[in-house]
Amino acid sequence: MARPRSFDRDHVVHAAERQFRTTGYNGTSVDDISAATGLGRGSLYAAFDDKHGVLLQAMDGYSARLGQSAVEALAGPDEGALERLRVFLLGAVDGVPLADDVPPAPDRAAAACFAAMALELGNSDPEVARVAHATFSVVATSVAECERRSAAATSTPTRIPTTLRTFC
Repeated sequence: MARPRSFDRDHVVHAAERQFRTTGYNGTSVDDISAATGLGRGSLYAAFDDKHGVLLQAMDGYSARLGQSAVEALAGPDEGALERLRVFLLGAVDGVPLADDVPPAPDRAAAACFAAMALELGNSDPEVARVAHATFSVVATSVAECERRSAAATSTPTRIPTTLRTFC
């Protein structure tokens, strides 16, 4: 008879997410995840099947939080939509380095690494591609709706770059 789980799954998933975001999927071993979470290899395999299972759980959690934050940040009345859109988009690029000697904000840098990892793996991993696509769809839909509200509130249409507009 198997022992009941004696760990907080959310805590483990968050710790694994931080590890993946720091060292990437290929740079993270099961031993790294074990050290980050405090769980033994056997417990990790029993709970998540393998490293890929841990990654998918971490991506699902991250994606849900990212999608929810976009919806919350961009929702609201027509008035103020342009400002909400401006704040959201500037915040989204806050982690992109402006120059080699100007590092991105630490939390945004980790998020950018997680997104880059999803892009890298998405080409060969349909499950990762599914999660990344679903997340992008939620964010792009929220941006498009906020853009529509902004245009409704002003006589000057909001100009979202064509590359982003094609996904909205």
